[in-house]
Amino acid sequence: MTSKKSPSIALLAFVYMLSFIPAAHAQQQRTTIESLTAVSNAVVVAKTVKTESFWNDDQTAILTRVTLEVNDYLRGQSPRQTEIIVPGGQIGNYIHEVSDMPTFQADEEAIVFVELHSSGINVVAGGIMGKLPITRDQRTGIKSVSGSGLILMDAESAIDASNVGDEEAQIELQVFKKRCQERIKQCFLVLRIGT
Repeated sequence: MTSKKSPSIALLAFVYMLSFIPAAHAQQQRTTIESLTAVSNAVVVAKTVKTESFWNDDQTAILTRVTLEVNDYLRGQSPRQTEIIVPGGQIGNYIHEVSDMPTFQADEEAIVFVELHSSGINVVAGGIMGKLPITRDQRTGIKSVSGSGLILMDAESAIDASNVGDEEAQIELQVFKKRCQERIKQCFLVLRIGT
C-alpha cells in the first residue's frame, strides 16, 4: 500500500539528503553496514517498478518518486510496494543531477537502506551508499551485489566508496545477505547490551 506525499514534504527529504554531502566536496565518505543500518528502518532487496520525477513547490529542484517492489528483507519490514523520494531527476529537457545521490531505473534490482524521515516519507539512508545494485551473471545466472566500490570481506570490513562505480568489486547476493544479516544482528546485540 503506498501513498503520495506532497512535493513540500519531498523538499524536506531533498534538504535532508543534502546533509550527507560534505560541504567542501561531494566525494562520498567511507561507511559501514552498521552505520547505514543504524539509521535505516528497513534494508530491502527490491526491484524498481516505476520512477516519476516532479518539481518541488518552488520549482527550483527536481525530485524523483521511486516505487520499489520488495522481494526480501534483511532488516525491518516494508510494504510489498513502497515509495522513496530521491533528489534529482529529469522533466522534459531539464535534468537535475545531485552528486552522491542514487538514481533508479525501471526493472533495476538493488539492496536499499530505507530510512523513514521525520516528515513521514521514505528516503535512501546514506545517499549513494544506501543503494547497492544487484547484477545477474549472464552465463551462470548468479546474482551479485556490485558497483559502488563494494567491499564486504569479513566482519571488520566496510563498504568503501573510494572507488564508486568499480564494477570489479562484487560479492554473490546470497553471501552478502548472510554476512549483512550477521553484522546487523551483532550491531543490535551490542546496542541492547550497551543500553
